[in-house]
Amino acid sequence: MPSFASRLFRAVAAALVIIVALLGLFWFLGANQAALSDATRQLGQGDVSLLQPYVDDLWNRLLQTAILSMLVPLVFGLGWVFLVERAPPIGDASAKAKRGSWAIMLLVTWLVVGVLVWASLIYAAIAVTMAPGLGVQCLLAGELAATLLYYLVTALGVFPPSRVSVPGGNALLGGR
Repeated sequence: MPSFASRLFRAVAAALVIIVALLGLFWFLGANQAALSDATRQLGQGDVSLLQPYVDDLWNRLLQTAILSMLVPLVFGLGWVFLVERAPPIGDASAKAKRGSWAIMLLVTWLVVGVLVWASLIYAAIAVTMAPGLGVQCLLAGELAATLLYYLVTALGVFPPSRVSVPGGNALLGGR
């Protein structure tokens, strides 16, 4: 059986690989002039160089929000793994009883990521320069990435007999 440290290392390494892949995709898609609102684009009066500071500000804010919203599920997922390891379940019934705490931590992760994206993009002053709907798209992408990362960290981080605690963990990664 793998040790607790090796499971945590594997979980964190897998999460970091996913974070780097998502950030790579984010970098590829990037913020450009299409991400700016019509009013902001009109400020450039046809001169692209006048719009670059707005694009740069938006890009920096999006990148900062993306990194923070991906670290939140990593922290909450590891927190749940530590809680399970502190009082490991005995048998499948005990492991299934931990699903409630798993779901609560997932809901808290969604809430924190949602508030983070809302505060830094939708409610912030930079929202005036963003294209309509971009903040909601970022919120949806952040929640999907948070769900994936939380699931991955919790499924890989727990002891294999405890994987029943993670819904679908045995089916995805195999049980005992």
